[in-house]
Parts: sequence; structure tokens; C-alpha cells
Amino acid sequence: ALDLKARLLGSWARAFVESPMRGPREVRMSRATILSVLAVVLVGAGCPDSSGTPPDDGQLNEIAGAVTARYLELAIAVEQQTPSLLQFGTKITKLTPGGRELIIDIIKGGSLFGEMATIEDRERDEAAVAVAVEDGLLCELSRSDFERMQEMVPGLALRITKMIGFRRWKLENKLIDLLYGSVEQRLAKTIVNLLEDFAVPRGDGYLLKIKLTHQDFADLIASTRETVTATLNKMKQDGLIETEGRYLVVPAIKQLQRLGETV
Repeated sequence: ALDLKARLLGSWARAFVESPMRGPREVRMSRATILSVLAVVLVGAGCPDSSGTPPDDGQLNEIAGAVTARYLELAIAVEQQTPSLLQFGTKITKLTPGGRELIIDIIKGGSLFGEMATIEDRERDEAAVAVAVEDGLLCELSRSDFERMQEMVPGLALRITKMIGFRRWKLENKLIDLLYGSVEQRLAKTIVNLLEDFAVPRGDGYLLKIKLTHQDFADLIASTRETVTATLNKMKQDGLIETEGRYLVVPAIKQLQRLGETV
């Protein structure tokens, strides 16, 4: 990746595009694009309540001068080694001791990733991995620059604390679902939760705008691909979901919400 401190000149910047098919290549992108990504993430920090005070132009330019930018295409993975600001939707994954991939969460664009790297050092095999489910910009910061950014932007440290608490709350609820919910309930609830961040209106329902495989859903709910496939087919027969290419469409979300309610 290219250090934007040396590349943010004039009205444009350069960064590497990392593509699983074509390999890395350099592209031009507008300075405004990078600054807009920083502004969105710094105001919201991935929190449900994104009512933070936006940084001023001087703060944005100073932060932009410290980041390393990469434009990631679908399926490119990055390790949680440094704090990063994400423009795109991302799967957060970890490997079990047996080598199986588990998807801890799927977070929307405009979020932070790798914030735990500022709290404690982690061994490489313990770190989470972010896998892009959309194309977009990744802005990485050193630990010292990340800490300086929190001091610089009003309320950012509090929003990051809220974000960490929100993600912990999601994980606690996911654990309850794993303990007490059936595969069908867990899958229904997972789809509904994903629609909160990745929904596109489609008729009277919604389309899930990220492409997830049956294995991805299995990794999200701690099941097997075969069981997920059978469950999705049943949901389709019951009229709860439809497919549009590799995308899921939910024609009546309230029915799916009722199915996802655990006992």
C-alpha cells in the first residue's frame, strides 16, 4: 500500500487496488473521496448512534496525512494488526484450533476494525481477519496516530467505547441464540440482522445486497453447509425468502422476524 502522507497532493491521491483475480494495481482517487470516508467513520465509528461531532477540515487533512490507504476488492483479507477505518462491508473471521473458519460478525461500511490492537499486543494466530464483502477503501493508522486521532476529534473516544460495547452486546446475544435457538431460528435472525445494515428495497420486501455463500451462513451460525442449504430451501418453499442470482430477497421481513424469535 502507498503512504498517503506522500501522495495526498492537490485534488487527488493514489492507492493500490488489491484484487483476488488481477493482483494489486495502482489507481487514482480523489482527495475528496478519502476525506469523505474519514469523515463518515470518525462521526459514527460504527455505532448505532452516529450523532458525533464531525472533525473540521484541518483535523481531517491531518488525519488523512497519517493514513495508509488501500482499495480492496471483494474477498481480499487483512489481518487485525493495526487500527483501520473501513468504507466497505466486512466479514470478521477467526480460525478454530481445528482450522475451521468462524465468522464472528459482518460489519457495515463506515466502521472501525483492529481497534483491539491499540489495547494489547496479539499474536498473529490470535488476531481476527477482515474479509471484504464489498469493494471499498481501507485506511490504516499506526497505534500512535490512532491514539492521537482520538484526542483530536471531539467525542471519538466515547463513540469507540460505545462501538466496542455494542459489538460485545451482539456477541452475547449470538451466544444465547447458539445455546437455545434452532438452526432455522438462528438463520432467520441472522438474515434479519444483516438486513439492518445491508438492505436494498425490493418491491414490498428487501434484498440483501452482499453476496454470501451457504458456507458463509454456516460459519455465522455455527452449523454445516448441508444443514444451511436444507434450511434455506425450506424457507424458500415457505415463501420466507427468494433468490435473485446470488442475492437473497426477503419479501415479508416480519414473518422472518417472528421465526427468528428464540424461546
